[in-house]
Amino acid sequence: MKTVSFTSIALPALALGVLGFVNANSPSEYLEFATDLGLSETDIDFFVSSFGGLSGKNVQQSCHTLKWLFPDNTYLPEAIDTYQAKVSINWSARAWLNGPCIFSPDTTHKTAVGVKVATFFGSQFAIRSGGHTPDPGSASTSTGILFSLENLNKIDLDTTKNILSIGPGGRWGNIYENLEARGFAAVGGRVSSVGVGGLLTGGGLSYFSGTEGFGADNVKSYEVVLANGCVVNASAKENPDLWWALKGGGNNFGIVTRFDINAIPKPGGLIWGGILTFLPSQIPDVLNAIAKFQAEGQVTDPKAAIIASLIQARVAGVEASFLTLFHQDPSDKAPASLQHFIDIGPVQNTVGNRTVSSLAAELYPAMPPLRQLFRVLTIKVSPTLYKFAADLFDQTYTSPDVLSAGAIGTFNFQPISIGMIDVSKTTGGHPLGISREPQVWLSLNSAWPSEKDDDLLISIARNFLNEVEKKAVEMGLNDDFMYLNDAASDQKIMEGYGKANLERLRTVAKEFDPDQVFQKQVPGGFKLY
Repeated sequence: MKTVSFTSIALPALALGVLGFVNANSPSEYLEFATDLGLSETDIDFFVSSFGGLSGKNVQQSCHTLKWLFPDNTYLPEAIDTYQAKVSINWSARAWLNGPCIFSPDTTHKTAVGVKVATFFGSQFAIRSGGHTPDPGSASTSTGILFSLENLNKIDLDTTKNILSIGPGGRWGNIYENLEARGFAAVGGRVSSVGVGGLLTGGGLSYFSGTEGFGADNVKSYEVVLANGCVVNASAKENPDLWWALKGGGNNFGIVTRFDINAIPKPGGLIWGGILTFLPSQIPDVLNAIAKFQAEGQVTDPKAAIIASLIQARVAGVEASFLTLFHQDPSDKAPASLQHFIDIGPVQNTVGNRTVSSLAAELYPAMPPLRQLFRVLTIKVSPTLYKFAADLFDQTYTSPDVLSAGAIGTFNFQPISIGMIDVSKTTGGHPLGISREPQVWLSLNSAWPSEKDDDLLISIARNFLNEVEKKAVEMGLNDDFMYLNDAASDQKIMEGYGKANLERLRTVAKEFDPDQVFQKQVPGGFKLY
């Protein structure tokens, strides 16, 4: 584990300790901690004499300890190029925060030691798998250790049991490509760059959800590092309450270092899908077609899926609607459940037989880094409400303030069927508390170039969806559930799961994290209190 002398790293940290900034642990506690880390007698003596008995708190102690223990996995700000490359892994430039250090473990053991270090010194930390959450502080930190999990990216497929074992730092595009070559698919992200960990601990809406449920419904087992550094498995037979809680409970219980999920046999690796492009004048027809799909096609053909995206990007000369169509089975013609979308007459059409990975790449191609936000709202089925929301989106994202900021707005309609929701009844349940009725998860994404416009555009996004929610309440079409993976950091996600589920999540957290490390030392994400 250790490759350099402790003194070469610890002495700078000791200088901080003399100023009174180290966690207030007694010498005996330092001795116990150092012994638990497996240090040599010489290093234990130096560790205790350097740090034992000093008072206060400083995350620098954690960072220097990690740098000494794992020099190839720990990045300090003075290593400017490598450090900044790690910082900018986050998809949204708003989340590019410069903290005291970044720790990128490549094994479960190193992750566990890292958690022990952070817990012992009382340091704040953040957890990042793919970094697709756009808000600062959710998967980034300016004050603590960033556990950056991109090196935990193994892909192991057991073709005898149809089980896929994947690390939290994997990206779905890479996973799909790996599986396609072997005739399999998985219930994962719809965009290539999305990471495994965040998606599966947030619920995980997928192209395959119509028949397979959400991504979390397909997790057979989790390997989890708890706050005390212990590594446990959570499944239907082992720690079943933790298994249930992780299926949508976010980062409140530990760091998941491996997911064992269902692998879907897919001989040939092909599906049917693509993107239709419509003019603004065709949007009312698209909205009516969404409601028709929810009433008919999504019910009779659960292998079909859509994402409808309204785009306002006048700064780039784009004002249109993009409709992503998907069907699990390849076909020489459009499935009957999706034909009515094509009948509207798109101005561009890329549908056909292809791989899931190619569709995931087309849905969100690589772009220059921008400042991003998400915001989410759940409503019930109503073409009238859909039109109200679409008209207000058009009005809001063509306003002078939005245009002067050079902002792009994308407003997504994601239909959810009763069939998707019911899958969890046969897979052990989950904490999401989704109402058993057809609905749409509205997801707003806005992107812009300049930090000076952050407050303005965040306020515009909040006000826009607040107005849609008011209309939904007026029409009796509102719903408390909000999809974690598309949410803004100020939205009350856990409360939307329902009182009983929230109380059960809190009970599980008390059992597996009695000192509330993941509530207090991990301030980012959606907390239970």
